[in-house]
Amino acid sequence: MKWNKIVYLVSFIILFAIIALSIQYITTPKAATVLPREIEYGVADSEKTFENKNNVAIEHSFIAWKRDDTLDLNTEIDKILVHKREPLITIEPWSFTQKGDTLFKDIVSGDYKSTIESMCKVADEKNVPMIFRWGHEMDYAGSSRYPWASKDTQGFIEAYQYWVGTCRNVLKNKKINFMWSPGGNEGLDKYYPDPQYVDSIGLSLYGYAEYEKKTLGYTQSFFDIFNQKYNRVKKFNKPIYLAELGVAGTDEYKEQWIKGMYKTIEDKQKYSLLYGLIYFQFGDAAPWVPGISAPDFRLKASLFPPQ
Repeated sequence: MKWNKIVYLVSFIILFAIIALSIQYITTPKAATVLPREIEYGVADSEKTFENKNNVAIEHSFIAWKRDDTLDLNTEIDKILVHKREPLITIEPWSFTQKGDTLFKDIVSGDYKSTIESMCKVADEKNVPMIFRWGHEMDYAGSSRYPWASKDTQGFIEAYQYWVGTCRNVLKNKKINFMWSPGGNEGLDKYYPDPQYVDSIGLSLYGYAEYEKKTLGYTQSFFDIFNQKYNRVKKFNKPIYLAELGVAGTDEYKEQWIKGMYKTIEDKQKYSLLYGLIYFQFGDAAPWVPGISAPDFRLKASLFPPQ
């Protein structure tokens, strides 16, 4: 008789546990479906065309580093924070000695250490997320535009890693995202540093109708350019931004090109690593090749970001 009571008691406990678990399963809210990541939009916009746009999350400024002088950086960051946007700061590492051919060697030997530390401390003190984009378009070697756009791929890698490592050593708040930013050309792999020094990747992408007709014989859509560049960097498995994005041509051409862009990026499975598009709201001072107009990338505010 005593044994039967034990069996009944155990059976009751098991039955009670099953009922309790069933009730918990029924009443517990199911996990929310994970929606596709929303792309962030940003601008480089000295003319303040997009100043009153509430759906602009990132603001891009360009700073040439100076020896132990962080006033420009501090000023630019504060301007951006007034708009409650995330700063994206392109830092252009021009040589202090005007000897571009020794730039990488000088950086890794410590000649720019105090400059790097000063800039990073200024940014860190803001205690807000921001992106540092250093030595951009390094794969445009031979263009003569930037001394860091050199065929010395190993020199660039060492200098880039020195920049990131030195900067990280002085950070307390750890909110800076380090962006490696090629133009997107074939061969960019040779400039890719150790992945631990890369938080995100930035590409430059411009549609320039006259230039394309002159050099290719036809114009290119956003998809034509983007798909190639994206496929060259997706293997690195890092968040990808179009850090510089622009289109030049007639107003009608710009509008159709931009509409094509929005259509392309709707495919969030194919372009799952695309995190942001930052529009370059500037006109260039000179044509890219003789015999054509200087490109004007400025857009109407109604075209960007999408409504």
